[in-house]
Amino acid sequence: MINCICARGQQNAICANAHVVNGARLDFYPELVTHFADTDEHTSCIEWATYAANALDTMAHGIVIPLSGFELDADMHSFVVRNCVQAIARALIKRWGLEQMFVEFDKPQTTQVFNGKSLRTLLPHHDGGNSSFLTPSRCELENWRPSDRRTFPSVISTTRTHKLYQGFVVRAVGQGHSLTPYYDVVSLLKLAFQHRTGREPPSLHALVEFCAGNLRHSLSIIRQAGGGYVQLGPLLGITDPRRVLVNLHNIDAPLYDEDRAFFSQDFRAGQPEALSVFDAIVAEATGIGWQSLRERTERCLKSDANDIVLGHNIALMHGGLCGGEDRVLDPVCFVMADAEGRRTNTGYLRHGRRRLLVHECMAYSSFSVGDCADAATYQRGPWLR
Repeated sequence: MINCICARGQQNAICANAHVVNGARLDFYPELVTHFADTDEHTSCIEWATYAANALDTMAHGIVIPLSGFELDADMHSFVVRNCVQAIARALIKRWGLEQMFVEFDKPQTTQVFNGKSLRTLLPHHDGGNSSFLTPSRCELENWRPSDRRTFPSVISTTRTHKLYQGFVVRAVGQGHSLTPYYDVVSLLKLAFQHRTGREPPSLHALVEFCAGNLRHSLSIIRQAGGGYVQLGPLLGITDPRRVLVNLHNIDAPLYDEDRAFFSQDFRAGQPEALSVFDAIVAEATGIGWQSLRERTERCLKSDANDIVLGHNIALMHGGLCGGEDRVLDPVCFVMADAEGRRTNTGYLRHGRRRLLVHECMAYSSFSVGDCADAATYQRGPWLR
């Protein structure tokens, strides 16, 4: 937990309950800065990128590459960032046979605040959620249609590429905290399955079927409505069309008038409307309120100016806690142009006896609730195996 005194000296209950994982900051030393400033093909760069890719794939939260600890001018920082990110991408491509994956740099993102607030908190989501979300693998569910890896919305806020990993470079921290929470989606699915059925998933296939049924229902509703993103509630089994379609992203963003009228019974005094609705949806899906679910599943990364933050964008969802209005991020993602995927690497798909197969190309997570919950589980040795 952190002692949170946010912007304007106000104690913020959301940040005060954050579980910050200090071990997510990877080892990075001056010699690497020197090498990455010139190339990404030096032996030390390749070895470090393999270590970073392994950490990115195995930890139930993202990773932080701590460039804030070095005094770099703008040009050198840019060279180090690009070469470092490209080296990690190549390590992942080599590891999983994802020859079509590439690095996508997007335009800078500012922090939008609402209702006179000085801070912004984002609820769990996948980046590019129109074509990047947890889906079954046809290795586990042969009748799953690859076309169901897109929602086909009419309006999107980012590119249409299939984002396997998401991340950003912190250009400016701003006021408040620079916290990025991550959530293991498969662990959340297990909780929803248990709440729905009253028992643990009896098999991997049962959980995959549960995920598929939830997605088919929500995708049908989303497409009939003309577009939208797959959000956490529908993925966990929420069926009411209004709860599937309501846009819940920034906790302070105002709801549409018709949504405000429909969800008024969920509002709680002193709590933002969007957060109240999200809390009710999560409780309906899992039987656990959002704050309690955060305590069980949320793991936060703290980043400083010039740091790189990367995380799995299919097996994990992420949010944003108490970001100041002056915070600026440069998005960077590892993507594929095609969300449908292919049976390109059987070895990747079968890797790990406790992994959930959810995608031909990518996407898996811990099948045991909590057994990947803390960075202390992952010492440097296992990362380098």
